[in-house]
Amino acid sequence: MDKDRLRQIITKVKERDKMAFGELMDHYYGYAERVAYRILTVREDTEDAIQNTFIKVWENADRYDEQFEFTTWLYRIIVNTSLDLLRKKRKSPTDPETDISGIYSHENAGENEADHPMIQNEVLEIFRVLSENLAPTQKAVFVLRDLEALPAEEVAKILNMSSDQVKSNLYHARKKLRELYSMYMNKEKSNGM
Repeated sequence: MDKDRLRQIITKVKERDKMAFGELMDHYYGYAERVAYRILTVREDTEDAIQNTFIKVWENADRYDEQFEFTTWLYRIIVNTSLDLLRKKRKSPTDPETDISGIYSHENAGENEADHPMIQNEVLEIFRVLSENLAPTQKAVFVLRDLEALPAEEVAKILNMSSDQVKSNLYHARKKLRELYSMYMNKEKSNGM
C-alpha cells in the first residue's frame, strides 16, 4: 500500500469509516500476526492479541500522529498488547529440555545442513521455543531486532526506550539464547545426535 493510499485510509478510519478500517486491517493482518506469534508462540494467544490490537487501533485512531510511520505505531500496539498477554499468562519459564525435544529432525543432518531450508526452519523453531525463557522486554527486542530485522532506532521508538536500553536487552537476550542453545545441543550430542 503506498503512502498516499495509507494516508487516505487512516483519515477515513479517524472519521470512523468501517470499510476503510476493514481495508487497513486486511492489509496489516499478516504483519500483526507474524509479530504477535513470534512473541507469544501460541496460536490462540496470537489471535487474541491481534483482535485486541485492531480494537485498540480503531479506538485510538484519532491519536495516531501522521508525521510518524504507521507501522511504527502499529508495531508498538502489537508488541505492547502481546507483552501484556504474555505477562498475564507467564507463570514460570519454559524448560527448554522438555519443550525442544523432537524439533530437530535427525534424518536431515548432513554436510550442508545449514543450507537446507528445512534445517533453517528447525533452527528457527528451536530459537522460537528457547525465546520463551527470555524476559518479556528482552523477547520483544529480540523479535523486533533479530527476527523482524528492524533498525535499532525503530525498535527504540516502538518500545519507548533508549538505543542503549535496546542494545543492552538485545545483548542479554542473545547471551541467554546462546547459553540455552548450547545446553540443548550438548544434550542432543549426549543423546546420540
